[in-house]
Amino acid sequence: MKFYKAPCLVAVFLILAGCSSKDDSDFTAPELTVTTFSPSKEAIEITWELSKGADVIIEDLLVFRETKTDDSERTYFELIESLPSSAKSYIDTDVPYVSKISYIIKANYRLDTQELNEIVLIESEAQVYSRLFPEFNRVPFQVSRDPIDKNIYHILDIWDMAQLVRYDGTLNRVVQKRELSQNHEYYDKFIFYENKIVAADLNGSIFFVDKDTYEIDKHYTAELNDDFESFGIIGDRLYFVDDFSFDYVDLVTGETIKNGLGHSFEYFEVLNDETLLTLSSGPRTSSASIYEFQPDLDPGSGWDFSLLRTISTYSEQNLDGDDIDEFMVTWNNDRSQFVTAIEGRFFNIDDLSPGAVLGNITGKKYLNYLFDENGDIYASVQKEKIIHVFDGETFELKQEILTKLYPIYPMLTDNGLVCIGAYEKVEYWGYNYAYANGFDSKCALETFQVSNL
Repeated sequence: MKFYKAPCLVAVFLILAGCSSKDDSDFTAPELTVTTFSPSKEAIEITWELSKGADVIIEDLLVFRETKTDDSERTYFELIESLPSSAKSYIDTDVPYVSKISYIIKANYRLDTQELNEIVLIESEAQVYSRLFPEFNRVPFQVSRDPIDKNIYHILDIWDMAQLVRYDGTLNRVVQKRELSQNHEYYDKFIFYENKIVAADLNGSIFFVDKDTYEIDKHYTAELNDDFESFGIIGDRLYFVDDFSFDYVDLVTGETIKNGLGHSFEYFEVLNDETLLTLSSGPRTSSASIYEFQPDLDPGSGWDFSLLRTISTYSEQNLDGDDIDEFMVTWNNDRSQFVTAIEGRFFNIDDLSPGAVLGNITGKKYLNYLFDENGDIYASVQKEKIIHVFDGETFELKQEILTKLYPIYPMLTDNGLVCIGAYEKVEYWGYNYAYANGFDSKCALETFQVSNL
């Protein structure tokens, strides 16, 4: 008897193949199409249609978000939501505060006719939300409100080179810039004098900038032994500190008068033509003093500094070297008090007695302070996305304002609260940790919709 094994096996294979439920050529791949994309700074809504055959099983329906924030242009591509397969919409209520965001909907599917359960990925076209707002490559060195126009802020930006930036709060944009010098080392706060902004770098280059036109009106160069550290103007003299020497530039002749009159303060502010507030910080001690100053005396025999009142770091007051910080000095509206340092310590200008300490109320450390027209205090919390609002009389914490960025400089305009904030956490321990070196985090100007207090 003969057996024909091979032909029988071929016949069986052909019969089984013919029993397949459907030819692969009849399969239509599913399609994922975004139908609406409604972006805003508070929320972004996406709806879509997923067309598929009955033999398609959706395993995963995913929402991805892509952002770019830092200087290296790295892309952050993250899964923000995994949805039921029947979902047709998604609302992102935690929109990052960046200039460009992309959204992609992805679906993993398989065919219920496949024994191997092969997973296939499809995705929608990217949906992009772009917006424009002021950005800075580095935390600005100083932000000050215009003394006349409350909607204008002047910003000292020291990235790459020093420049003044004029921000208009009614337009929410930068309207003017003025380059000052290639030297980006600035130790001193700029000041307002008459209709000018006066700024100076560490090497003694002094610029008088018209605060309306942003044109440089005058330029002086101070002769230095060390560094140009702090300055103020009385009459036609610009006084400055150079390695504890109190000297001046004659604004008529441009001559630097150096007399080596030593005083141990790093910061001073002209209260009036005959009175100076001076501040000093050190590793273990800090002090604030008020001097009566008579500049008309012969500088050859020494100016007359008469100490009117002072407050030092007396041990019974439990103060240390970082309780006064010349880089953080903000006055209240009537200039009866100023707040300083990371703990938010108040001093009364009448007798320089210590007042409230905001950090003792909340346990937080701060970066900057701002007073509104009612005298309430806005304080940016370090390393948290929160601005605290305190009652200006009782110092009670009235409100916590949540931010998208890490807040640094709160600002108020007719359009409400805005704030220059950092994309990365910014931490500052005090004057002796060199605030003058700046912080490298990229920043942006964030706007808010805040209910009335």
